Amino acid sequence: MEQKFLMMNKLPNKKAEIVIQGDISAYGSWWEDVVTAKSFKSQLDNLGDVEEIDIKINSDGGDPVTACAIYNLLREHPAKINTYVLGMAASAASVIFMAGDKRYMAKTSFLMIHNPSSLAGGTAEELRNVADTLDTIRDGVLTAYLKSGLSENEIKELLDKETWMTGEMALEKGFATELTNDDVKMVYKDDLIMLNNVKFNMSRCKEFKNFLMKAEIKLKKEEEEMINSIEDLKTKYPEMYNEIVATAKQEGVVEERARMSAIDEIAMEGAEEIIFNAKYKEPKSASEVSIILCKAMKEGTLTTMKKTVNVPEEPKKEVEMFNNKKLDAQISGAEEVLEGGDVTLEMKNKSLAEKIAMRLNNKRGL
Repeated sequence: MEQKFLMMNKLPNKKAEIVIQGDISAYGSWWEDVVTAKSFKSQLDNLGDVEEIDIKINSDGGDPVTACAIYNLLREHPAKINTYVLGMAASAASVIFMAGDKRYMAKTSFLMIHNPSSLAGGTAEELRNVADTLDTIRDGVLTAYLKSGLSENEIKELLDKETWMTGEMALEKGFATELTNDDVKMVYKDDLIMLNNVKFNMSRCKEFKNFLMKAEIKLKKEEEEMINSIEDLKTKYPEMYNEIVATAKQEGVVEERARMSAIDEIAMEGAEEIIFNAKYKEPKSASEVSIILCKAMKEGTLTTMKKTVNVPEEPKKEVEMFNNKKLDAQISGAEEVLEGGDVTLEMKNKSLAEKIAMRLNNKRGL
């Protein structure tokens, strides 16, 4: 799977840049962008012979073991490592940040460290084993934080109370080595914060609001800046809405042609009615059609005699009508024309809304 939130680029003069904007995960996912140790190592190896690497981070963390593995990959690399916090390096992401020989933070960026946690159940003995494992993981991440110059006891105290730091605080405590003049664009709404176009849900971060109050940090709160639904976009920004709808229709036509082409590849003599219905009347994916054909052959209802089917003279119009209905259903939230697979209407609508919101926010410079 393509790692959209893990990007690596070679630069002139044997330099390279790595951007981490996704969750740190032990496992890959088909449904969301994550950064795994395996994908990171693969792309790191592909950089080849480089002498300096800039690691730019905007992530609220994830799996600490994976973060430790990425930390070790960077520490073992012969290149000079510079790490930057683009907006946030929290939890496991802060471990990766500590891999830098030089560690840069903007004054308005955030670093957060805390003890590893786990959702566990079982017997008393099993829970004791989980606790021992968490202590071991804590000792591992603590090793990375020792680069700050603080003692183990000082770091454990910071971990115990979930410590948030601005760039200046991190520099004072030794976690950062330098401050930059970068402008971190921030918008805050309820428990959502957008930092340089990446949205984070802060509802699970118990100390974040207290940290903002104690540090006297005032984040920009503008309701109109956060586009959270398609209706918001349609009402407030009709021109942008129409532009995105037009683009989505074009993409829908391409997808529909691919679906029909896949069905044509498995078509067989005697199954003309099944194929026609799957393409036009009750749209289905090629995999669904395959199951129907197999079932029909097993039941003996699929004959080898070619049937006469009333096929529209202009099937392309049928395709366009189907795509327009499908798009309207996605945008309005009405019943969806299923394409097969396990992707639900809620998941598709959420994905479309997020893409639209991100595109708008990117265009407006958020």
